[in-house]
Amino acid sequence: MDAAALLRDSIVVDLLVPSAPGGTSAPKDFDAFAAQFTSSGVTWVTFTIVTDMDASVEATILAIAAARSHILARPQSYVWVDSADDIELAKRENKLAVSFNFQGTNAFAGRLDLIEVYRRLGVTHALMCFNEKNAVADGCYERTDAGLSRYGLRVIREMNRVGMMVDVSHTGIRSSLEAIDASAKPVIMSHSNVRNLADHPRNICDEQIKAIAAKNGVIGIAGISAMTSSNDAPDAVSPQEIFRHIDYIAQLVGPAHVGFGLDYIPNTQGLIAWIKSRPETFPADQHRKQMLSAGPQVIEPTVNLMLQSGYSEADARNISGGNWLRVFRACAT
Repeated sequence: MDAAALLRDSIVVDLLVPSAPGGTSAPKDFDAFAAQFTSSGVTWVTFTIVTDMDASVEATILAIAAARSHILARPQSYVWVDSADDIELAKRENKLAVSFNFQGTNAFAGRLDLIEVYRRLGVTHALMCFNEKNAVADGCYERTDAGLSRYGLRVIREMNRVGMMVDVSHTGIRSSLEAIDASAKPVIMSHSNVRNLADHPRNICDEQIKAIAAKNGVIGIAGISAMTSSNDAPDAVSPQEIFRHIDYIAQLVGPAHVGFGLDYIPNTQGLIAWIKSRPETFPADQHRKQMLSAGPQVIEPTVNLMLQSGYSEADARNISGGNWLRVFRACAT
């Protein structure tokens, strides 16, 4: 079976899309942007609603309201995700299954009772923090690596209870390891690559990879050139580069613990300008003069490389999306 045929018959997931409908960073024609995922065979995506930098409760609720309104008004194109069954429904109907994510926990505003509210509104996973320290954890760019707070431990328990996946991308090493240990359910890294292949602060070490696998979690590989390669060569986000990171994790801990979390940003020049306007949040990225971003079109040729490299069809299906579906089911029950 070739990759195209395999994907037509599989649940395909990109677990991190950073632009939500109605958001300030969303493409002007959002539905055309989202159609790229459907035409590439993707079944389920999660759109970022807020990051820690803009996550007041009011701003968060307004952003969720705008995004929900957009999705729910277009039932011919989208399926709203409350459970894993909705993702399977979207596959049968050839529609895009949609849920939300938070890149950070500041939107909780110190209120554990808000976590269930957000989960019921469609937030299926949340990062512990976004690069910098917050009330829960230290970020991967923070000058310290102090681990989780007591409040952070309570947040994880409540996320476990309500079925929101604990996500430790953008999180410091000690904080991520403590979160993995504290969680009673699988923990994910929605968009994190391998530091041994590209030495970047957003990438993760073998200890983190092994800890995620030991908790039956999944790591999503991002298609951002700063994270895939040591340089911004034209092929930095090629299928070969994406596969290199997938294969590293699969060889280290097995193919059950890796998937796609591409973090696709069409306007990379806008991304660079946004990063440069926040030097405290992104201090290690300031040397980047350009940045490349792989969209969902990279999935099929990457899966083809898996098959050519001897991966079984079952493993290729799981990496394409089955692994994410497994973790979502485990966390939601």
